[in-house]
This record gives sequence, structure tokens and C-alpha cells, in this order.
Amino acid sequence: MLKLITASKWGPGISLLWRGNDSREYQKNLIKSFKDNLENNLNKKNNLFLFESARVGLFHLIKFLGINKNDNVQVIGFTCDAVTDSIKALGCDITLYDCNEKLESVKLNIKKNTKLIICQVTFGVPSISDNEINELEKKGITIIYDKALSYGQNDFKKINMKDKNEKLEIISFESSKSFTIGWGGAILIDSNMHDDFLIYYNSLKRTSKINDFFRCILTLINLYKCANGGYFSPIMWYLLRFIGLIRQSKSSSKPSARKNPRLGIFSEKIFNYYFDTLPFKLSKSNKIHNLIKKNLEIHGYKVISRVSEQYSSPRVAFLAEKHDHQNIKNVFTKNNIELGDWFNELPIKSYNTSLPATKKLMEKIINIPCHWTLKEEEVARILNCINVLK
Repeated sequence: MLKLITASKWGPGISLLWRGNDSREYQKNLIKSFKDNLENNLNKKNNLFLFESARVGLFHLIKFLGINKNDNVQVIGFTCDAVTDSIKALGCDITLYDCNEKLESVKLNIKKNTKLIICQVTFGVPSISDNEINELEKKGITIIYDKALSYGQNDFKKINMKDKNEKLEIISFESSKSFTIGWGGAILIDSNMHDDFLIYYNSLKRTSKINDFFRCILTLINLYKCANGGYFSPIMWYLLRFIGLIRQSKSSSKPSARKNPRLGIFSEKIFNYYFDTLPFKLSKSNKIHNLIKKNLEIHGYKVISRVSEQYSSPRVAFLAEKHDHQNIKNVFTKNNIELGDWFNELPIKSYNTSLPATKKLMEKIINIPCHWTLKEEEVARILNCINVLK
């Protein structure tokens, strides 16, 4: 039998991408968004601001904060270029900080001009401790929580009062996340700057209806094909990518995306239709995560991802020695289950020799999908693969 590990590219099996939603449910909400002619009000939670992508949202939040080329921004090295691209676009000086195998920062080297630090919550684990954050805030340093990989049930509860925790958070609904509408992200502001940011946000333009409609159709196709792929479908995927019909997420790093940054009207309606169901969906994902985690730990693997009502994770992240990686990949590939090694390279190449703990983590990490859309038989197939590893 032909073995392909191309599930995220419309191949057969269990993929890492586009499994954060169900194509039938999305189709119903998409049709509903076309029939609903009312301009959508975001009354679900008044501190949530929707953008066409998380990276565009991050760019505008940093711009709103007044951080510019004279300022230093610190970012964990264990991240992707979506974060650093947003900061580079503002001309800021970027410092990457190291993290250990627990996904926690090793040491922060604060500069005189450090104005912002991004605390990334990776697979449910904050990179900086609460005590350290308190000390940083006393120095006048702003903290943004990057929860693109870790937003939880509590983020989608109808709370219309300002949170006293004074937090700025970024979350993502793109194809690889716990919940997806294909693209999009949001800024959560629980602080006294909420009203000022609302004025700034209302001055921004939306993604055009034509562009948004096209993205919705692509999302529907991707959701269906990634859950119902075949052995020949990857050929179609590569063809559509070659001619430019399959959009790359990196397109959101272009200046044009930042000029029309608010989420399109159809996508915003679709998101709002889902809003009340998100805590349940993330709870289901958390249960799948913990089931897979239990099996991995029984077989001697160290699971570093964590989930709770506060945090979810689209993947179960665990550690394995480098010499064991190929055997693990072979077992899962044979069963058409896609594994990831997120993240496997630094977003700024000049740091390749200066973040030893992060590089060590990158050599060991493997992750398995645990999206809420996985069927019982798919979860069983993942567990069966773990059972034959050792």
C-alpha cells in the first residue's frame, strides 16, 4: 500500500492542519453568513478585536502601543516568523530569548531600551513566570501574551466587564490552531487601554468582501479535503498552490494585509456563530490531548504540553531522543498520521549559535494532532501507534 504523510496537503489520514473545524458545520455557517444581511456586531465579548490574521493583529497592537524603531522587543526563540515579521515591519530591535525543555525562559537580558516582551504560551505553557512578569511590569515594560497556540475555554465566555488582570493577549484562528475559520486572529484587551484601542480599531479598514468570500471558499475546500483526502488529491493541492489559488499564511506579512487589517464581514459573522460553542470544542480537544498524553507517559515519553480551562493546545507535544525520531515517524507514517516538529528552526538565522537550550529543544520535540474534530477511530489509531513504539 502506498504510504503518504501528506494529510495536510489533502492526502489520506490524520493531519496537523485544517482539523480545527468541521466542513459540514462550517458550510452551514458560511451559507448563514450570506443570508444574514445585517452588519455584524461583536457583542459576544466586548474586549475581543478580530483581525485578518494574528500577525496583522500583533502589528497593529504594537503600533498602537507606540513602540517603534528606537525600542527593543524581546521574543522567545522557540516561535515562528509570523511573530518576528510583525515586529520587523515596525523597524524595532528584536532580541530572541532562550527557553528550556519545559518551554520556560532560561534568561532574559533586558536592555535599556526594552519596551515590550512577548510572553509566548506554547502548547499551554507560559514562557515567563507570573513573578518575573510582575517585576518586568514594575520596570515599565509592556507584556503581550501570545496565546496563538494556547487560548482556552475561558477566553470565549461572555464576560462584558473588564478583567482586573490588565492583560494584552493575541490568539489565532488560522489553519494549524485549536479552532480555525481558515484565517484570522484576535486581540484580547483586558486593561484600561481598551477604550482607546477601540477608537483605533474602528479607524481600520476591513478585508474586502471579495477577498473574504474567496478565503471562505478556500477554507471550506481545505476543511473537507483534509478530513476526506485521497492518495491523488495532493497533486491537486500542489497544482493549486503553484498557480496561486491556495493562499500561503505568509501572505499576511505583506504590507497590503496590514492596510486592510480587520477580519472580513463574512468571516466575522461565521466566527460569531461559533462563539458560544468554542468552550465545548476546546474542552473536547483537551480530553483528547490528555488521553494521548497518558498513553505517551505510560510508554516513557515526557509530554511537555499542558491543557486546562485556561489553555488548550492543537497538538500533544512530547520529547524523544534524536536517534528515536525516525522510528517514531515510521510507525505513524505507516498509519497515515502526520507528526510535527514545531518549531524546528529559529525565526532569525543569526541566533543559530546563541540559543543552545532552544536548539536542544528543537532536536527533541515531536507533536501529535489532538483537534476536537478527531473521530474516535482516529484517536484509537493514534493510541495504537503509541502502543507499538516501545
